[in-house]
Amino acid sequence: MRVLLSKYWWIILAVFAVASGFFLTRTGDLKVDADVEVLFDNVDPSLEKFMQNQEVWGADEYAIFCATADEWFTAEGLKLAQEIESDLTNKVRHCRLVASMGEIPLLRQKDKPSVIGLMGGLQTPFSEGIDIERAKAEVLDHEMAKDNFISSDGRNLSFLVFLNDKNADKTAVVGDAELTQRREQMVADLRTVRAEWASKLSVPPRISGFPVILTNLIEHVRHDLRVFTIASAVLFFLALLLVYRSFAYVLAALVSCAVPVICVVGVMIVKGMTLTIITSNLPLLLFVLMLPYSIYVIERFRERRTAELNGETVPDSLASSVRSVFVPCLFSCLTTIAGFFALGQSPIPPVETFGMMMAIGMAAGLLIVLLFLPSFLRLFGDRIATPAKSSDAAWMRGLVRLFENVCIRHRVGVLVLSGVVFVVCLLGALRITVEQKFTHYFWKSSEAYQGLEYIDQRLGGLMPLEVVMTADDASFWTEDKGQAALEAVEEFFRPLSGTGNLSSLRSVCDEARKAFPEMPVKQIIALIRTASPEFLQQYLTKDGKTVRITARMKETDPTLKRLELLEQLDAHLAGKTELDGLKVEVTGAFVLYAQVLRTLVDSQRDSFLLVLGTILVMLFVLFRSPVLPFIVMLPQVLPAVAILGIMGWAGIPLDLVTVMVASIAMGVGVDAAIQYTMRYRIELAAADGDREEALRRSHRTIGRAIWISTSVIVAGFCVLVLSDFFPSVWFGVFTGIAMLMSQFAALTTLPSLFLVTGYPQK
Repeated sequence: MRVLLSKYWWIILAVFAVASGFFLTRTGDLKVDADVEVLFDNVDPSLEKFMQNQEVWGADEYAIFCATADEWFTAEGLKLAQEIESDLTNKVRHCRLVASMGEIPLLRQKDKPSVIGLMGGLQTPFSEGIDIERAKAEVLDHEMAKDNFISSDGRNLSFLVFLNDKNADKTAVVGDAELTQRREQMVADLRTVRAEWASKLSVPPRISGFPVILTNLIEHVRHDLRVFTIASAVLFFLALLLVYRSFAYVLAALVSCAVPVICVVGVMIVKGMTLTIITSNLPLLLFVLMLPYSIYVIERFRERRTAELNGETVPDSLASSVRSVFVPCLFSCLTTIAGFFALGQSPIPPVETFGMMMAIGMAAGLLIVLLFLPSFLRLFGDRIATPAKSSDAAWMRGLVRLFENVCIRHRVGVLVLSGVVFVVCLLGALRITVEQKFTHYFWKSSEAYQGLEYIDQRLGGLMPLEVVMTADDASFWTEDKGQAALEAVEEFFRPLSGTGNLSSLRSVCDEARKAFPEMPVKQIIALIRTASPEFLQQYLTKDGKTVRITARMKETDPTLKRLELLEQLDAHLAGKTELDGLKVEVTGAFVLYAQVLRTLVDSQRDSFLLVLGTILVMLFVLFRSPVLPFIVMLPQVLPAVAILGIMGWAGIPLDLVTVMVASIAMGVGVDAAIQYTMRYRIELAAADGDREEALRRSHRTIGRAIWISTSVIVAGFCVLVLSDFFPSVWFGVFTGIAMLMSQFAALTTLPSLFLVTGYPQK
């Protein structure tokens, strides 16, 4: 190491500079994806069922444009609605069609409608010469229109803008990248139309739907990447400058932590990986986790430069510093890698990618820091030979001295308090729930939240839950027993406050009976198949064997619990004799999202146990003691349990991002415990077995480094509160709290255990 830093340090800098420069030129190719499909493995049965369902019924993805007026059923109001539909059709790119109440067939324009009278053509609310009052009464009572195209009070209209996901030849489905681009262009045009109509309507229009939500998620990820990069750079620069008051140390620490991030993200870009809402925190997290290693090297180097070492040269001091921190940094890095490797075994692809890339990033990052950092410091030559007076401020010495005195004077009290906190938090962890709604992902002032809330409260919900049933005989659904089967399913949804619009073949038949009460179901279906086959194919396949019931669930309903509702639905379907002999499947985006949460939580429980086991094995290898690994591990379990306990007592459910906090906190937090334990053993030997003196020396050396590094890490996680995406905010807050508790545990609970148990032995 000394030879490298004496003669070849510039080669090390050149190699990493070239690699970083190459990957920086590829950052423009970084892609962001928010599709629900990216959360599943390609062979996942839930996704497979969902994709098969889309092949049968068509992958109709649409945005929703919501407009409000005091009265639509006037000549002026209907003209206004037609103009909105025309603008959406002509001004929104990649719009395949626009559906609204203007396509609703009016069957009750006359007192006694007849089938023969309908043969001349169906009238709609946008047709000329209609009876407006009759049209209003019919539409507000229409099974297909109410709480779908128009609200119950008649003031709110929704226009469904269907995305054209076909290529120019109108047959081939576009690729993922082009589909994302089409969504973004569609949403951009919808925003333009919304702005144009904001001054023409009494209430500004709202937009929502999956293209809008997915575009919002992608925009939030891009926003976070920009904001986190700028904010973290400024924050870390100021924090390190406050501690070291030396630009040399500040730049060395920041650049050496940035290089691993650039390389890992660059590899992801080269391999064609995309960032998702789960992996978007990877760059900041990797940067933050590299900081302690940089600080440990710098702190050890400063110790050597301020000690009497008989004129030791700067390269010698740097080489000795790296050697002295290598073993504890290696094992702490391995335990952190274990935590991320456990995440890498997740069945959720973005979580798997996050875990594996973080594990690779940590391994490469440690090597880069231990080579690049001392080489970078060589650039400053003799200017760092005698460190400037810094970081020995009274407030820092006072805090470390406080922890030291508490451990020595109240060691038993510290352990009792830690035990009480553990029990209370464990009880809270048992209360934690696994449920999250899309509305909880966004700030209330955001476009996505306001659109979701508007549709939920006025237009029948957004999140589709579908029940698909197949009979062996195509005539089954035209008979009374088929209608009874449909009713058996629908009766589950009607009492639920979270159910919005409910539509099916039965709804179509019920609406037709309002005009033709004596007409048999078989004739109604035949009539609709003749008059509007595309309309019927939303509910009944061409072969007549498969039907679909669609319930749009309200995300803002306070009683909505996905997993519980699906369990109740399965039990309901299993107990209905009307469904005997039918193939029944429950699918839809509602089911997919619930399945993601269930799978993720189950996998994270296993991951947490894997992390515990792996860390224990690492500690046994490092300390070669049957007792010491458990003593080191105990204080570090507390932060992970505490986070889950806080979430449980506060009623904050686990979601796609926060579910990873416990495993990450466990893997990362043990770093401070390993660093402290190894330094304590060294100081115990130097103090000739005097445990209290060894504790004092440890607190004033490695304790100070732990305080600096962990404080900077906590500050780094606080940057996440600037996110537009709520799960990222919670992830930052809870991971920061976990790291802060790990710091306290390493400087209070762990030393107290050493004093009480007599471990480690001299």
